[in-house]
Amino acid sequence: MPSNQALAAQLLASVAQEIEEAGDSTAPDWRAIYSMGWRTPADFISELLPIGLEVSNNSSSSPYHNEAFERLLFASLLQLMIDIREGRTNAEEGWQQVQLQLTNYMNSEQINGEAMMSIIGLLASLDLPMDVNFIDQTKEWQSDYYSEKVDHASELVTLEPQEALQLLLDEEAIQTEYDFYLLFAEQLTFIRDSILDPLLQSLLQTHHDNIREGTLLFLLHKQKEVRQTLLKLLQTSQYQRLVTPLGLRRLITIRNWIDKPEQATLDRIIRSIRKQGTPCAHYEVPEQASIEKVFSSAVDGAGAQSIVILCKEYGQYRLIGILLKEKLGIIDGWLTPLSSKRSCENIISHLRQEVYTLSISINYLQTVLPHFLALNSQSGQPLTAEVLMTLEYCGLKQWQPQPLDYQNIMANWQQEYPDIFTPTALQQAMRRNKLWVVRNFDSLMWFESDADIIKKAQHVLEEEHQGPFVSYLLEPYREKWQSRFIRLALWAANNSQKRGPKWQDFATLSWALNNETPLERISVFDCIAAESLAVAEDELYAE
Repeated sequence: MPSNQALAAQLLASVAQEIEEAGDSTAPDWRAIYSMGWRTPADFISELLPIGLEVSNNSSSSPYHNEAFERLLFASLLQLMIDIREGRTNAEEGWQQVQLQLTNYMNSEQINGEAMMSIIGLLASLDLPMDVNFIDQTKEWQSDYYSEKVDHASELVTLEPQEALQLLLDEEAIQTEYDFYLLFAEQLTFIRDSILDPLLQSLLQTHHDNIREGTLLFLLHKQKEVRQTLLKLLQTSQYQRLVTPLGLRRLITIRNWIDKPEQATLDRIIRSIRKQGTPCAHYEVPEQASIEKVFSSAVDGAGAQSIVILCKEYGQYRLIGILLKEKLGIIDGWLTPLSSKRSCENIISHLRQEVYTLSISINYLQTVLPHFLALNSQSGQPLTAEVLMTLEYCGLKQWQPQPLDYQNIMANWQQEYPDIFTPTALQQAMRRNKLWVVRNFDSLMWFESDADIIKKAQHVLEEEHQGPFVSYLLEPYREKWQSRFIRLALWAANNSQKRGPKWQDFATLSWALNNETPLERISVFDCIAAESLAVAEDELYAE
């Protein structure tokens, strides 16, 4: 039987061949890697890194070797990030081992530099909790690499950034402050400390409004050094005088989203700017921007929901994406550069093929975004500039955290639509909803998988538990699904299409859960329990 590293090499070669033949082929997601036998992302990464980084392993490889390596690594790093957020067993320990393994490679002279730069780019784009020593090591390695091989990317992080910026402006690559943020945010993640301060000074002093405004967005950068360096500069009157009314409004908004010590510093900065007579801009949708369409996936089994917004700016189009996650809040924001409408629609089409998605009204976002801001506040999950952009483009003036009142929402529905909260309505809702769930189960992934349910599943599978197993497995999750069905009802109620699930069905299911209806009598939970058992069985008994 091939070794794990041999299997990883076979998978990489297969992905490289697919890229060569299909061009736009994507790497397997984590579920596909998991099905091949790897049980944790860290285990797979530990086998993949030598194949991608050691020169002896790729000297005669496919020309698509590095691209295949990057796609596989992204899939596994993304899952590792999710596992850490979910608090899954050994996820943080696995990530520590990955950082140690990468550090060892950085200390080695014989590695594939291009592949290591791909890794650094992935780490800059993801939200993994990196150790300070690892960050410092990465900065040093990247600096040494650039000193030997200068390319266009390195020109953007030199001590003289104005020339590079002017080149981007001439090419019309920067039309808004968010374009600037998109181009520069990831590059600042591993920039040397000796460059960071003068670079930010130069950016704040530029005569280009979009660059100055975009630089303020770095107060939401994930790297503490970037935020604190910018805060230090903004404490001087020289840079406070350059803050515009729009910039002040954004500082006030950002103030509610950052760490307490940084809040105190930013409060002093805001007071000083106000004393200088700078007015605060009103909360208005940017004149140059308009939202064309909003798309939203259903809430999946992990409590995640993808939002994609198609925006029109300056006669071109871009996509803004965010992920709404139970317990965490608004996470993983992204945006695309300005491009054609067809290009954006192609991305949306691909998304809709992968995940059950509805075209929805903007009212849904205006209803749920304050709720998820509250979750960010509770969880400590940092917000991003993409989230700020989403709120501005949606015209959301309620940017302060405001949890949804699920009980009040249900009470209003019961008063307004009493006919959907009856035993007869429940039977009809269950029949329709179960059909919808079965048809879309691959993308919904409605199951539970944690240490407690795996232990209970083992009792069921080994016949140590007698009697009905649906409630035995899922009763602890009743309240979570009760709230989740209300969110799904709000989502379906804002469907702008004729086809799709009925919002009333989700509301009725939530009502049944609130009334302590046994889970065995709510048919959709048969599906959830069966899938939870299947996942647990694979986890327990896979070879």
